[in-house]
Order: sequence, then C-alpha cells, then structure tokens
Amino acid sequence: MELHHHPKLTSAEIANLWSTYLNDTAIICLLTHFSKHTEDLDIETIVKKTLDIAIDHVEKVGKILEKEKIPLPKGYPVKEHVNLDAPKLYTDIFYSDFIYNACRFALVSHVQALNLSARNDITELFRSFYQDTSSLLIEIIEVMKGKGIFIRPPYIPYPEERDFVDKQNFLVGWLGKRRPLLAIEATNLFDQAISNQLGKELLTGFIQVTKDKEIKDYLIRGRKLSTDIVHTVQVVLEDELIPNGMKWDSKVTKSTEPPFSEQLMLFTTSALNAIGLGKVGYSISMALRRDLVTSYVQISNQIMLFSEDGSNILINRGWMEQPPQVPDREKLSEER
Repeated sequence: MELHHHPKLTSAEIANLWSTYLNDTAIICLLTHFSKHTEDLDIETIVKKTLDIAIDHVEKVGKILEKEKIPLPKGYPVKEHVNLDAPKLYTDIFYSDFIYNACRFALVSHVQALNLSARNDITELFRSFYQDTSSLLIEIIEVMKGKGIFIRPPYIPYPEERDFVDKQNFLVGWLGKRRPLLAIEATNLFDQAISNQLGKELLTGFIQVTKDKEIKDYLIRGRKLSTDIVHTVQVVLEDELIPNGMKWDSKVTKSTEPPFSEQLMLFTTSALNAIGLGKVGYSISMALRRDLVTSYVQISNQIMLFSEDGSNILINRGWMEQPPQVPDREKLSEER
C-alpha cells in the first residue's frame, strides 16, 4: 500500500526559506550595480554568474513559499533600491572580495539549513544551493589567485610529532608566559581581520554616498568598530610574529552619488552584523587561550550593541520586515 504523506514545512524550513529569499534579494541589488560597472573581464564573468545564481535561488524559494501559501517577503526589488546610473562606487577587486566572502557565508547558511530540514524537496533545494555556492567559491578563489589578489591564511611550520597537553597553563592568556597560538586560533583571528576589513571598505563607500545624517553617523560607528576589531586582531598576530600577508589597499572610488537606497545600505550593514556575531561565536568556541576568549566576548558585546541600534533605526522608519513567528499563545487565550 502506497502512503501519501505531505508534511507541512517546519519552523526551521520556513525560517531558512524566508531569510534566504530576503537576503538574496538584497544581494541581487548589489550585484546588479556591480555587474554594470565591472571592467575586468574575468571578474565580470564571476559577478554575472553570482547574480544569475542569486536570481535562480530567489525564484526557486519563491515558488515553494507561494505553493505553501506563505506570503513572500517584499525584500529589495532592484527598481526601488538601485540607481543603475550612479557611477561605480567600488573597484573590481572589492567586487571579488565581496563575492568571496558572500560565498563563504552562504555555504555556512546552506549547510545549517540542510542540517535542519526534513522534507525531501527542501533538503534537495539546499543541497543544490550548497553545490552552486561551493562551485562558485572555488571559481572566485582561482580568479583571485590568478590575479595575485587572494590573501591566504597564515603559514605555520608543519607539526613534527604527536604531542599532548600536560600543563594547566595551556589555557593561560593574561599573566605569565603565554603559549603560542594554535593553528585554529590563528586562522580565526585571520578570518576576523579579513571579514572586518571587507566591512570597513563597504561602509566607507556607504558613508561616502549617504545623505541621511542619522544613518551616516551610524555607519561611521560601524566603520570604527570594524577598524578597531582589525587592529585588535593584527596586534595579536604581530605579537606572535605570524606572517599574514594581508595588504589593505583602498577599494572605494571617489563617487558621492548613491547607487543604493539608504534602506538597502542599512539592511546590508545589519546583515554583516549578524555574520560578524556568528563568526565571533565560533571563534570563542574554538579558542583555548583565556585572553582570546576575553577579547572575543568584548567584541561580541560591541557588535550586539551596534546591531541593536541599527535594528531600532530600521524599525523606527518602518523598514524592518517581521520574520515568521510562532503564535502568541498568551494573547490568543486572552481573546477568548
């Protein structure tokens, strides 16, 4: 006997589909302007391929939500949030950096969605999204390496023998002799620097073109926060005499005409805050030196305060779409 079972979407599946749709509409806006102004042919190919993938993902997610009769997020329609006639705001190198980091975040997001999905069509959807993104990541890395603009994580000598921790001072980080960084600790510090440098460059461009004083002041705070985090990380790496090969050249043009709406710029900043918090949380979980944990906790607190202020601006202006939520049982019981 054939069983016919058509389960509804779970809370996790709804949440991941909804956020994927919303975030990808914002990415499409940014990439649409990038694609019009790319000068390097290799990077242009990657930008357009990334744009096509994002559009395809939005269409596939939209079909599922519509089939389930779940209202689509308004998201960020290109016609409302992009001025295609505005001059180029970022260099082609920034475009490649942006896509590289966007792919890395998307991979994590798709894996989390896949891990929490149960319905066959949803698991297949996020599996295909993961494949699209992983192939794109490999492609952008090859392009960046070919142009000499890919920044590798720090090199360290290979381990020569097995070893075991035999002293409690392995965890020490404030007083006394600190042990050298573990490879994973050095990697996460490097990743913090890379991510926050990208945020700093992105916000520099946003600050340059925004006309709204409240938003500009908020973005300036964000750029300072990113700068401080990069400095904190660099100091640790330099103290450990770890060669990191990081070179920071300006990737922002002199344009002052906004290519994006202020709502889109503020949302993008909020999205970066969420990514930053996730990265810091992971770094905390992998750090075994107390001084690193303390630094990460301080950074996390600063990002959370900054993020909350950004959310308040979005809410006050009626720009924040409410994500799907569970029923308010207490309110429902009071209505009876």
